[in-house]
Amino acid sequence: MRKGKKLLVVLMLVAISIVATVSLASCNSKEEDKVTLLNLSEVQNLETIQNQGDLTFEWLRNYNSTRPTMILFHGETTSMDRYSLELDSDEYTLYDSVNNETNFVLSKDSDGYDNSALDLDLAYYWLNVAQYNVAIFHWESFTYDDTNSISSKLYTVPKMRYRKEDGEFETDKVPKVALTELATNLYLKEMDGKKINKEIRFVGNGIGSNLALSITNLLDVYNENNLISTEYIPNRLALNDPYLTSENMYLSIDWDKNIDTTNGTLGLYNDMLTKVTDTGTVVEMIEEVTTVASTQDVVDENNETTQKTVYSNDYSYPMDRSTAKTKELFDGITSKLAYLKLSQDYSEKFSDKYIGCHRIALDWYLASVFGSDDEDIGYNIGSENNTNNGGEKNTRPILNDRKATDDLSSTAASYRGKNYGVSAWTPTVYTRALRGIRFSLKKYSSNATSDVHENMRYNYTDYIMNYFRTENYQKSDQTDYTLITGYVYLDSNADGFINDGATNGLGGETIDFEISTKEGKEIAKFSVKTAEDGFYSIKLADKVKDANGDLSTEGYVFNGTGVTMKLTYYITSNKYVYQKTISTGIYYNTIAAQNFSTEKCEFTFNGYYADAITVKNCLIRPEITDEE
Repeated sequence: MRKGKKLLVVLMLVAISIVATVSLASCNSKEEDKVTLLNLSEVQNLETIQNQGDLTFEWLRNYNSTRPTMILFHGETTSMDRYSLELDSDEYTLYDSVNNETNFVLSKDSDGYDNSALDLDLAYYWLNVAQYNVAIFHWESFTYDDTNSISSKLYTVPKMRYRKEDGEFETDKVPKVALTELATNLYLKEMDGKKINKEIRFVGNGIGSNLALSITNLLDVYNENNLISTEYIPNRLALNDPYLTSENMYLSIDWDKNIDTTNGTLGLYNDMLTKVTDTGTVVEMIEEVTTVASTQDVVDENNETTQKTVYSNDYSYPMDRSTAKTKELFDGITSKLAYLKLSQDYSEKFSDKYIGCHRIALDWYLASVFGSDDEDIGYNIGSENNTNNGGEKNTRPILNDRKATDDLSSTAASYRGKNYGVSAWTPTVYTRALRGIRFSLKKYSSNATSDVHENMRYNYTDYIMNYFRTENYQKSDQTDYTLITGYVYLDSNADGFINDGATNGLGGETIDFEISTKEGKEIAKFSVKTAEDGFYSIKLADKVKDANGDLSTEGYVFNGTGVTMKLTYYITSNKYVYQKTISTGIYYNTIAAQNFSTEKCEFTFNGYYADAITVKNCLIRPEITDEE
């Protein structure tokens, strides 16, 4: 767990007579690579640019400290139009999942929303359903440019330029500081004075994902140097269609020269993600794949020619991912986050101008904050079959493997709809549990065989979204094992939830783990340590069957009379006590709450469901003499 000092605004607004802390580049050459906050009052031309509406934060509603916060860093733009969370009505054909109709647009409803279709104004769902503070960082005049130039501007000054109203580039009256450093300090100034009690989530789009990641990385460096408080570090970072390249960037990152830029933004991402995820920020990444159908002649084994429909895939930023180096770096990136490959073909109807904004994945992610738009998913909170699997305002889960999790036997019905996929709706703690797991779109095609847990295994075919909607048949590559995960976390505000900041996890703590039968016969006993961010993950592999149907000695079976799990965590500091406030309520909320009330947490698997994840968190809090 890291500790930092409270941000001092005076460091950004000091009078000129005080020694100024100008750009990091100017400080690094002579001062042992010392990192300092930027003095915004000395950034050339900043006031003029902000008066024109750029390099500013637009809050869509007055800030409320009781709500979590989402800040959007948009990507490339193809005009000077101001960026919005509203879908372009000229581009989108919406899908009504109830009546199976298109061209259906839902009007706002002050009492909530009807998940039979989507409102074009996606901000409505963030503000009124998910109930977030929402801000957009505007830098349109800097992103109406070619992507390589924008990328360079994030880290260096030589290519700094922005569009003027007449469409020409301004290259003289520009900031003489890299955009990442500038945007980071503008963010700190924007958040100063705002009481932060809930999650901060950065959402990036296209090249804006690169900016959001870089800001998070720089915030970590500032915190390490005791320049800012940890509360400003985002709890969660969503990267939508990030700008990934493999070509040498021919630059260095001033605040951390160890970051690899010789392998393009792939190398940069791989190194920065190591830093920000170790600190505690939870990361997810969605890449849009435009899937185009074509007809080809296929010769069968009888030498007869038939026609077959073949689908070719193009990522938002086409790049050769087959080389050993690019595969190694991409695998490194996805090992640090939850990943979704979003296959669709509806964008084939979009204009080149809209496609040029690279916001197809972003639009889906923004809409996914209210969960699934399919009423066949899970149970409604008000249903007599309610298993508390949904979210606030009756939102429904976006599932991993909906066939398996919605087709369970009655003995496992309590788990129905609790195996989540990647989405803005998915709780942050659960998204952390998905780290290293990749999702793609696949749909049930037929039954296969029963597994060792006596659950049916299914065959799947690739699924392509034909209409813009949130339910998308996600299927993870998590097969033949279950995960037991969770945090050891300092609950500073003692409310029983994991909402005290990204850096409050306790790293290097030991959790003892016992597996036994219900009758008490020991099956396994071992210990694990939490990662630097306080998270632990235990992988329990399935037994396998040989040709005779006999089970292997290694692995586990969760069926029959049940298996008991005992987790034990002993506090190692006399400064803390166990958080005994057990939060109750719907699963969506309590998954981010605490499950240990003493040093032990015990639960039983009476069945096993769909390669699932079980989250058990141990919260501790500062000792309060009057209460103990």
